Amino acid sequence: MRSLEIGSYVFQRVIDERSEKRLEQFRSELRTLAHEQDTKFSKLHEVRSDVIANLYKRLVEVRKKLISLKNVLSSKEFEQSECKKKISDFYLATNQFIDYFGDNEIYLPKHLVDDITQLRAKSLQVRAIGILTLDPRYPSELSTPIYHSEEERKEDLAKISEILLGVDPLISKLAEEFRSVIGS
Repeated sequence: MRSLEIGSYVFQRVIDERSEKRLEQFRSELRTLAHEQDTKFSKLHEVRSDVIANLYKRLVEVRKKLISLKNVLSSKEFEQSECKKKISDFYLATNQFIDYFGDNEIYLPKHLVDDITQLRAKSLQVRAIGILTLDPRYPSELSTPIYHSEEERKEDLAKISEILLGVDPLISKLAEEFRSVIGS
């Protein structure tokens, strides 16, 4: 009987050792997988913060160009050539912002994607942008008038003012999202 107890004890120890080795191997595999996931998440987090920071900078540039264009359109001594330059600057800054957004929107929450999409739609409603960039009947030479009436200019001025009303809150939302991502 005693030898049976010893045999049973030895057999139990062998099973315990094998189980412990398997368990330790499983724990090691889990730690490796967890580390890989943490690394992927960390990189994704870093890319996301870079995208938001770059969108913020580009939108601030769009805002500067909008203000400059608004000032030209508001001027009593309105000059077509200066206006075309400001429209071109605004168009370029907006395109850079929208192109970057299009390439990176997957990193943004839906509410920001929706807000940026609305801003883009509003900026395309500015008459002068359409004439300068979309309509081949209008040459882009500086001598060609953009506005044929004071009413057209005032309509664009109102649209630009409306766009500006949407830009500042969007800048704030991007800043808030950036702070949220970096945890401050």
